[in-house]
Amino acid sequence: MRKKMTEQERKNKKIRRSITLEFLVIILLLWAVCLYTIFSSTSVQKLFNELHGDIVPGAIAMIKIKYEAAEIRAWTLTYILRGNVVRNNKTIKEWLQECWTELESEALSLCEHEKHIGIEEELAAEKILELSKKLISASTKVIELKDRGVESGILFERIKGDFRSAFYPLLEIVNEHIETRLEKLSTTQAKVNSKHNALILHITILGIIITLLALIVLLLMNRIFIRYF
Repeated sequence: MRKKMTEQERKNKKIRRSITLEFLVIILLLWAVCLYTIFSSTSVQKLFNELHGDIVPGAIAMIKIKYEAAEIRAWTLTYILRGNVVRNNKTIKEWLQECWTELESEALSLCEHEKHIGIEEELAAEKILELSKKLISASTKVIELKDRGVESGILFERIKGDFRSAFYPLLEIVNEHIETRLEKLSTTQAKVNSKHNALILHITILGIIITLLALIVLLLMNRIFIRYF
């Protein structure tokens, strides 16, 4: 009788070890899912931070610079043709002064922002700032000459000279870098989507494995209890 009990104890011990091992495997798989989710989320968050901190702000700043440059050109030409008339409760000169201030401010902000991104971006931002100041200076000179009574024909010649030499190169470099930003944005978005889809797929697979393993453990326990009783 003593020998029988010993054999039974050994069997029970083996059963307990088997069940314990199965549960440990399930726990490890659950931890693997948790860790994988955390690491994947961190990776996706890093890509979003890149979008938020580098790509999007730079693109927005350049679009604003492009807009302000176009506004300066339009208001300067209007000033030559119409003088300092009132538009939307402000004189054209007031509109121009606001545009000059905004353009320089946006170009300076872009320079500060691009410093930590790369040398190429920093040099491009410095060139944009230089051309922005040149455009503001050319517009200011045209307005001053108009106020002195210089003829419109001479002013349009100034527009063709100093003004154009700043305006079109500025638009060219801004358009080029907006396109680069949009390409980076598209690439980063594709990476985010890829990581998101991979995360869903892997978690689904791990979830199925854990579920199957849990069912196996449950069936095993049921068999053991049936045999035991």
